[in-house]
Amino acid sequence: MLDPQLLIIAGAAAYGLPVMVLSIALAGDGRVAAMRRHQRIGPLLGLALGLWFLGLMWDHWLGVGSFSWGGEGRWPDAAWVAFMGLWISYIHLEVWGFEPLRQAQGDAAAFGEALAGVRNQVWLHVTLLIATVGFALLG
Repeated sequence: MLDPQLLIIAGAAAYGLPVMVLSIALAGDGRVAAMRRHQRIGPLLGLALGLWFLGLMWDHWLGVGSFSWGGEGRWPDAAWVAFMGLWISYIHLEVWGFEPLRQAQGDAAAFGEALAGVRNQVWLHVTLLIATVGFALLG
């Protein structure tokens, strides 16, 4: 039987590493190229985040025997809250961040303006990603 920890690690790595690389690239000179690369792998990142969530839910079910929320301790509960914030941030990033970039592909000024907003959202997203992993490791 497949261990849910493998799904958690694979999903977290497949999702987290490209997002971390993007956040670093957005701080440098290659912002436009980095964003375009990131947009091309966007559907795979969504699948990786879903894989991570599936692993978390499966592991929770095996450990607790139900889908009850809370009561696991301070750090595991904090990890769940941070992960839900990460999920909401991902939706916000895709819909209100990346979509304006897609629509502004031909207009350099509009693309640059949209990119500034995305950069701030990506940094918030990375903060939630680090919090999720950190709280999970503490728990």
